[in-house]
Amino acid sequence: VLLVAEAHVLRALLLEKKFESDASLTDCYAKSSQLVLTYVKEGVVNAEMSGKGTGSPWMGSGGGSEVQWQLSGLVELGLLKLPVLYLKAGDVSKCIDHLRAILQKGELSLYRSVRQSAVRILARTLLRGTCDASYASPPDVENKSGRIRRSSLTGISRQSLSGTKEPPFNPRNVIEETLLVLLIEESMVHSGAALSLNPSQADAWKRTHVDAASVYDLFIIALGGREQYGVLAEVDRI
Repeated sequence: VLLVAEAHVLRALLLEKKFESDASLTDCYAKSSQLVLTYVKEGVVNAEMSGKGTGSPWMGSGGGSEVQWQLSGLVELGLLKLPVLYLKAGDVSKCIDHLRAILQKGELSLYRSVRQSAVRILARTLLRGTCDASYASPPDVENKSGRIRRSSLTGISRQSLSGTKEPPFNPRNVIEETLLVLLIEESMVHSGAALSLNPSQADAWKRTHVDAASVYDLFIIALGGREQYGVLAEVDRI
């Protein structure tokens, strides 16, 4: 599956060299992304069924055996290039839906870097490209039993933040989702923070500082626009 996904990305890169239309590139990246997201979803389910948890880098194969898998740079490029093309075409809603889909697929360890990038892009897209009038909350989805349940976007995210299986929380407006995504990004920055002052870790420490400052700047923009100055004061004390 991943080889086919990579083939679609390679085709898109070749079309880009030939200055083909963005519609052709979008089609290739969309096909690749659909394959990868389906593959990752199956990996999460198999990891949970095997008792390894969603942090496992293992994915069961058809015969019950397990193989180690990893997303290649080409596949990650396809997943993250697609929302950029959607934004370029002015289709903000498709960009947001694609980024939500990436976050909905779980937290396999070898998929984490893609989720971090998706969270970063989603937070900025919601903040700068969406208003209350154009905002659509994550849709309800149907599970295998046929029951309608609320979107799992924030259910997965809240579980990763708290470590407990809390009921999914569905944002009602753009500011709620923006703040939630920023909290997820803050959690990711903290979990990967370089705290050592060893000179050999200087670059990593600076990167952590820049990432954290960027998140708090976006908090200020989001909360300031809603005149939530009391909450801003709490963030400032943190």
